Amino acid sequence: MSKGVRIRVAVVLGIAVLAVALPPFINVGRFRLRIADSISRALGRQVTIGSVELRLLPEPGFTLHNFVVADDPTLSAEPMLRAEEVTANLRLSSLWRGRLEIARLSLTYPSLNLVRSPEGKFNLETLLMRASQTPSAPTTASRAQARPRFPYIEADSGRINFKAGVEKKVFSLIDTDFALWSPGEDEWRMRLEGRPFRTDMPVNDTGTLTLEASFRRAAKLSETPVQMRLTLEGAQVGQLTKLLYGRDRGWRGAVHLRAQASGKPSNLALVAEGSVEDFRRFDIFGGDNIRLQTRCTGKLSTVRENLTDVSCLFPLGDGALEMRGDINNLFRADYDLAVTARRVPIAAAVTIAKHSKKGLPEDLSASGTIDAAISFKRTSEEFSANGGGSTESFALMSNVLQKDLSIGRVEFAFQRAALELSGPSRSSRRKSSPAQTATRLDILPFPVQMGGAVPVAASAWIGRDGYVLEARGDADLQRLLQVGRTLGIQSPALAAAGSAKINVKVAGQWQQFVAPEVGGTIKLQDVRAELAGIGVPVLIESGTANLAAGHVSLQNLSADVGSLHLAGTVAFPRSCEKNGKCPVLFDIHANTLDSGQLNMLLNPRTRKRPWYRLLTSREAENSVLASLDASGSISAGTLKVRGLVATKVSAHLDLNQQVAKFTNVRGELFGGVHTGSLQADFSGEKPSYSGSGALTKVMMSHVSAAMKNGWATGSVSGKYDFTASGWSAPELVSSAKGAADFTWKDGTLKYVTLQDGKDSLHFTSYTGKVVLQDATLKFDESKLQTSSGIYEVSGKSSPDLKLEFTLTHSNGQGYKISGSLMNPQVAALPEKQASVPLTQ
Repeated sequence: MSKGVRIRVAVVLGIAVLAVALPPFINVGRFRLRIADSISRALGRQVTIGSVELRLLPEPGFTLHNFVVADDPTLSAEPMLRAEEVTANLRLSSLWRGRLEIARLSLTYPSLNLVRSPEGKFNLETLLMRASQTPSAPTTASRAQARPRFPYIEADSGRINFKAGVEKKVFSLIDTDFALWSPGEDEWRMRLEGRPFRTDMPVNDTGTLTLEASFRRAAKLSETPVQMRLTLEGAQVGQLTKLLYGRDRGWRGAVHLRAQASGKPSNLALVAEGSVEDFRRFDIFGGDNIRLQTRCTGKLSTVRENLTDVSCLFPLGDGALEMRGDINNLFRADYDLAVTARRVPIAAAVTIAKHSKKGLPEDLSASGTIDAAISFKRTSEEFSANGGGSTESFALMSNVLQKDLSIGRVEFAFQRAALELSGPSRSSRRKSSPAQTATRLDILPFPVQMGGAVPVAASAWIGRDGYVLEARGDADLQRLLQVGRTLGIQSPALAAAGSAKINVKVAGQWQQFVAPEVGGTIKLQDVRAELAGIGVPVLIESGTANLAAGHVSLQNLSADVGSLHLAGTVAFPRSCEKNGKCPVLFDIHANTLDSGQLNMLLNPRTRKRPWYRLLTSREAENSVLASLDASGSISAGTLKVRGLVATKVSAHLDLNQQVAKFTNVRGELFGGVHTGSLQADFSGEKPSYSGSGALTKVMMSHVSAAMKNGWATGSVSGKYDFTASGWSAPELVSSAKGAADFTWKDGTLKYVTLQDGKDSLHFTSYTGKVVLQDATLKFDESKLQTSSGIYEVSGKSSPDLKLEFTLTHSNGQGYKISGSLMNPQVAALPEKQASVPLTQ
């Protein structure tokens, strides 16, 4: 090692030893106030420092703790700047000249309050003026000069808060990195990168905001030459709306924003470009990727706080929207703007609509163009809009429509009118009046051919809070349903054809994606509809459909289902729920109901099976009955079940989860009255039934007449309950179980004689209990009261009406009855045998 090298190594080692050993023995605390006072004079703000440390490695400098810069007291009582720690690195070359020169200022976790006074003055203006007017050499100057070189100022993981006067806004920039330096003579550059944030609620995906700027020295801040470039990347539309408005407005898409400004603050030339990729509503998925974009230019004056010569272009297909005008007050948003639409394809508007409105067909497209010229003006006193436009060759296409819906020319214009919206709106929350005069866009009446004798006259208006669409005229019902589904209006999934006279109003709001409310009436005539699970078309002779709040109510309905005529009211939702439930309310009357008719109507595939099997069979998985959730009243003048005929029948029916519950079942039967309830459960492998009820004064003469043989007279009253299961009649009979208590008064059994075949058996009363099991009726604890005394009756009757009965008198006399109901055989029992009742 040469002597020169050894000397340099010794010097370096000596400096290292001094850097480690000397700082603890140097008291720099006494310089704290001097350093704070020096910075205060330079900034024109009061500066306080908690403590100061000297360090020599890796570079000589100071570390300032709890660094605070006060704000202009006329603007804010809070500090303008806080930093937990500030590192000031010194330039070594300046030490040889006998003065301290700061090379770099590094702020750790700083917090900056950016304040704007009510007069429009910012708290940073005086600091920027001081920086521009203080003589300094460039940061990058390699040699020391008489002027101090401007330090490189940087901040790491800082926060910028925004205040309007004394009010601290909820907006801020967090995780902010900042740098300020002077690259050349009388020039400064700044770079800032941070993440927009809200202090009152969590927000994510607001993107990264980057600002790069340069400015030069000038006598006035308003005359300072400025170059700025701002970008926002990685932001999501929904989170940006939450950042700006305090809630997620429900839109999705990736935001890209780039803006440039050049000139002087009193007259800055602006160029901005923005786009949203994959724009859509939060609950709409699929479809093409939409890219919305615009490019704007203008002149900004921070002195006059206005934006003039605004020109924005929004390309849409082969056409474009163009906006021109001035924004006269940036903070009050007073403006005078003109919007022009030049050959804008309606197809582009429909594509945006499919990503904005739920329920539109995926294949919906359109032809035609829009041309318009509209002006908007807003002052502190009022808002006004003027102008209008029209469509050309407008038509909608979709498989839902089957045939294109040609509309043609539609004109629209702005005017002032009273706006009335159903449901709450922003305006109705501000004012209690039901109507409010405001500017709205009127779509003038235009004809739409809907297959009726006269075209439907349609019109609409669009306001700030919502919209209203009205249509009146004649329409083909099938075409009307197609158009409704194409426009995203929920409608029943029916295959229907016929005539309809419509008077419909659709009203909706822009907020929170509330589904539009459909009101009005549709008068039906000679409509033919097909329902899943019903074997013949439903023919509606007449009826009025009242539309309201997602439901349809058919009033004054007169319809034929096969040979069955129905009348009454039915209410049902315009669309079923996702779980397949379709709640229906009804009040239906039929002149005649026949079980055979119902079986033919509801079970067309196999007439050997009863109609109710559709409720659980595989063939009926798509049947309207399988998913029906219905409740209401049914009645019939006559109900026929095989040979059984009941009149004036009524019941309340609840059908849910394939369980039918008939309650308050009432009808006149065989000259008497029946009341009771019935439940039919079709959810298992086999249908099961249960019921109970009461019969009052059923005339046995009517019963025997129905059996075409007058074998009995008298009246019967009683109570019963039963259960049964199965698909076929034999299954039902073999599984049936039940019991009944009865009283038969003043009766006669025509073919039964007890005393040498003289007269038919007559009794004043016959009371007892009957049990049904194994297809057999068993009578126990029965008493037959005749003119000759009381008989105890026991026995049974088989399904083929074979009889096995024993009658015993208290005097020991007894009889055995066998044979059939129509041809009974009566034999006297020996006195000893008669004294012992026959056990069954």
